[in-house]
Amino acid sequence: MNYNIYQAKRMREEGDGLPSIKEIVKEKLMNSDVELKKEQIDEQVCLIIKLSKDESISGATSTALRELESEGSIDHISHGYWKRTSI
Repeated sequence: MNYNIYQAKRMREEGDGLPSIKEIVKEKLMNSDVELKKEQIDEQVCLIIKLSKDESISGATSTALRELESEGSIDHISHGYWKRTSI
C-alpha cells in the first residue's frame, strides 16, 4: 500500500524530482563498499521516501534488486545479501 502512495506522490506535482525505488536502491548499493542485507536496503528506502515499511515497499525493493542484478549493476552474493558489481 505504501508503495502505491509513493508512486502517487511521484505522479503529482509534489513528486517533482522524487527518485524511483529502483534509483534509490541503485544509489545505496553503488555508494556502499560493503554488502548490504535486504532488510537494510528496505530501511534505507523507507527513510528516503518517508513512509513506513510494508509488504509493498519490500516487494518494490525486491523487484528493483532483481532488475539491477539482471542489468549487471549488482550481485546477489548470498541469501539476502547484495553488493555492487566489482569493476
